[in-house]
Amino acid sequence: MAARHVVCRVGELRPGESRVVRTAARELLVVRTGVDSFAAVANSCPHQGARLSDGRIERIWSAAEGRRHEPLERFAVVCPWHNFEFDLSTGCPPYGQGARCRPRLRRQELVVEGEDVVLYA
Repeated sequence: MAARHVVCRVGELRPGESRVVRTAARELLVVRTGVDSFAAVANSCPHQGARLSDGRIERIWSAAEGRRHEPLERFAVVCPWHNFEFDLSTGCPPYGQGARCRPRLRRQELVVEGEDVVLYA
């Protein structure tokens, strides 16, 4: 059976904010990506191992026809060494090659239980 880890309380992070969480032998970057949504990824860039928590979190932007750029409800983490971007909802580059993208971030599923953000690992 998977162990239950409370990574934070819902109100501790605003959308786009992050924190580092350690569980057993893993270090994860946890990011609030929406009102009740959170993402957790390995805190290491798959390219050359940079700590992603030393990078930045940015909203992913999309150009709509005849209109200004509008934000999507998606965030990316940007590697501090080479500016590689990874969509936190997929682990792939925001405009990457779909499900078979490389490099890809390893994602962990988080759930909101009441006021707790929980990881089962």
